[in-house]
Amino acid sequence: IYRAAQSLYEAKASVLRKDDNGLACYHVAAQKGTYAMIQGLFDAGAKLTGTTDKGYTALHLAAMEIRHALSTLKYTKERFENLKPLEDRMTGSLRKIEEARIEKTIADYNKAVKHVEDYFKIIQVLLEAGLDPGAKDTYGNDALFYAVQSDAKKIAAFLKGDNVEDEQALIAGGMTLFQAVEKNDADAVKALVEKGADLYEVNQEYRFEGRTPLA
Repeated sequence: IYRAAQSLYEAKASVLRKDDNGLACYHVAAQKGTYAMIQGLFDAGAKLTGTTDKGYTALHLAAMEIRHALSTLKYTKERFENLKPLEDRMTGSLRKIEEARIEKTIADYNKAVKHVEDYFKIIQVLLEAGLDPGAKDTYGNDALFYAVQSDAKKIAAFLKGDNVEDEQALIAGGMTLFQAVEKNDADAVKALVEKGADLYEVNQEYRFEGRTPLA
């Protein structure tokens, strides 16, 4: 995919052309988590900063759509962790079937892990390409907002400017204390309090009606 994307771009294929949904090719790649294509276009010098008719950048789209990859990862992780060793008494064709099932479960889990990590790499490349993490869509939301909504904690922390090597920052997941409370994420609340979040901050958003995090 990497080289194919570069070859098409070098042959003057336009990255500006949009499909029937108003998405350029790199928007679709960001949605689907196709890191190799994003990296290939970036390395070839393509401009990746365009927006959709709703003001979405590729950052917005990656932060929104990673939720599907995270859902798949959760499912495959559960199956992976529930694997049981083959019993010695299992032989013949039944054993081969079970071995194949185990191999597929492991492969599916590893694929899901890679796909989620590819979204993070896409975010890194897009920022290097000059996209503004604070850019707002027509609804007034930035990519961090969608990353938090998607429970993409590593991406949210990175977009917020936190050190993603810091375990507490990853647990907090780029959230404000209000967001952590709203999501009922006790671990994130604890991490944010330990990081010095203001317990008496008043949120003036209409849905919080001037409340503090405890309220």
